[in-house]
Amino acid sequence: MKKVKTIITAILFTLLSFSILGSITQCSSQSDASATDDGNPGVELTYFGHLTFTITKQIIIGKTPYGIRHNEHYEGEFTGNLVSGSMSGIDYMLYRADGIDQINTRATITTSDDPPAYIGVQITGYVQPDGTMVDSYVRFLTGHEEYKWVNDTVFFGKGGPIPSLDDTYEIYYYYYK
Repeated sequence: MKKVKTIITAILFTLLSFSILGSITQCSSQSDASATDDGNPGVELTYFGHLTFTITKQIIIGKTPYGIRHNEHYEGEFTGNLVSGSMSGIDYMLYRADGIDQINTRATITTSDDPPAYIGVQITGYVQPDGTMVDSYVRFLTGHEEYKWVNDTVFFGKGGPIPSLDDTYEIYYYYYK
């Protein structure tokens, strides 16, 4: 029974993800994140924050049976109305034969509070061949009282490289209320 419940939960989450991601495919800033579908009430996304980060180290593991594995270490600034601070982590990426780069990130946000709060970050998603990054599953976890609301909130992100800056990227994050 537990296995069936897990499968049903995964299917529902996947359907919700596709629905929400469809509404942010055209988003490029915090102001255009709501959507409707042919007159039906749409999924309303709320701007959460903006991450600008730079790749600080790259390790190419090489060709594996699943694709080319490469680890991207990064650091950057996370700015938002509810959470701000620095974020650093490692993206365990897998470049597939079809040109898609799978994202599998583990990171930490250190807030600008005094004393700082720490928020663990887990992200899965993909990078399209044109460089567009879609964080289709973003999980923030913390034990800090002020930020505990993030533990049970659904987040999504979209971004890509900043053309004028080498190895620098930006991602806009939204959450579903």
